[in-house]
Amino acid sequence: MLTGIDVPAMPAGVRWRYLKWTPRAQEDKALVGLAAMLVMDGRRCRVARLAVGGVGASPVVLARAEQALEDQELDEATIARAADAAAGEVEPMADLQGSAEYRRDMLRVWVRRVVGDLAEGRVS
Repeated sequence: MLTGIDVPAMPAGVRWRYLKWTPRAQEDKALVGLAAMLVMDGRRCRVARLAVGGVGASPVVLARAEQALEDQELDEATIARAADAAAGEVEPMADLQGSAEYRRDMLRVWVRRVVGDLAEGRVS
């Protein structure tokens, strides 16, 4: 019997977002769904956690993209490197919703958009 769950408090400077792309309606399975959590100190990313779903057969933790962001000032070049790393970490599937290359390209776009927004403090 489950009697409780302990959820640790978020660290100071944490910013997070989940963003998904569906081709038709919000109820659809995500073509690309990106979860991101960054611990920021000004413009410097101290900790990055990124995971993507919908691109392949199962969700993927984007470890190389995380490494590209951690202990870095988050400028456009750094974010673009992380987006390229993320695209290289997945084995996208193709189906009626989109081709494998389309999913890979959308992942790049989503990483740039989400990480860029979080770096700027846009956390809506």
